[in-house]
Amino acid sequence: MTRVLKVIFSVCGFIAFVLMVRAIGLEAIAVDLRRMGLWFLAIIALWGIAYLFNTGAWYFILNGGRKVGFGRIFQVCVSGFALNNLTPLVGMGGEPYRAMVLKERLGTGDSLSAVVLYWMLHFLSSFVFWVLVIPVVTVTLLFSVDIRMIFAVTFVFSLAGVWFMMLRHRNGMFHKLYGLTQKSAALRRLTEKFAVTENSILLVDNRIKALYNKRRKDFYLSLLFEVVARILVSLEFVFVLTAIGIHITPLEALYLSAGYYLFVDAFFFIPLQLGAREGGLYLLTGAIGIAPAVGVFMALVMRIRELFWTLVGLLLVHAGGISAKRPSIAELIRNEEADAK
Repeated sequence: MTRVLKVIFSVCGFIAFVLMVRAIGLEAIAVDLRRMGLWFLAIIALWGIAYLFNTGAWYFILNGGRKVGFGRIFQVCVSGFALNNLTPLVGMGGEPYRAMVLKERLGTGDSLSAVVLYWMLHFLSSFVFWVLVIPVVTVTLLFSVDIRMIFAVTFVFSLAGVWFMMLRHRNGMFHKLYGLTQKSAALRRLTEKFAVTENSILLVDNRIKALYNKRRKDFYLSLLFEVVARILVSLEFVFVLTAIGIHITPLEALYLSAGYYLFVDAFFFIPLQLGAREGGLYLLTGAIGIAPAVGVFMALVMRIRELFWTLVGLLLVHAGGISAKRPSIAELIRNEEADAK
């Protein structure tokens, strides 16, 4: 991670951050923060705990922090999410940054594998979360037929997602995809341009398979930490509504969380999900007897919370982009040889 790259990530991130603040409006931010009071600090702390669980998931992926300390993993985790939040489309701008930072200690192969593995587990945890939550809230809460149908479709889709992601963890993610690209002249030229070879794909796939097939305990602990993080952040809805005098049960909070992140994931292609989050919560709150306008307020508070942690992540990019002690070439070679054994 060179000093130039660190400056580029920091500058681009802060520009995007300023644009996000302007989009929300300073006046709206001030009004919402006054309404929330100390509950906003509780939400900030809640997400800090959730990020610790996300860091724990990384910790098990990286084999108990054998080469990367917990504090460094936390920095990579939060900074990566911050850069993802600032990526207009898809929200994966933090992944190259994570790979470049981890490369200092892990080498190229392990750093790419770690980023891909976390990305895969993060998606798998979302499917597992929906599979766990949807049956519970559907049975215990009263919903219209339309909402029950949406949840039923989502449940089936999530089961398929769990099956597919587990299969990819067991058999690898990219080798078959690479084989398909070689059947197209245009895609073959693209892989050659970026120096993507079959050996490099096999290397990443082998490390993906090793986590599930040889380190099953680490795999399930990492997945557990990710799912717990998702359950924890559902309390954000309880905190926001309590601040304005509305009380909901934990099950209703889980329903709002499941529905909210379903909207966020479904409309990933909209820059920053502008309108999708607000519209989703507008519809979701009405289904449990809360004025739909409250949903818009919740969405604004959640965007302000996201701004706070995005700023923290950008500061961590600036402060931690270069390790205090760079590994030598000899150390990287020894790391690669140790992994090969």
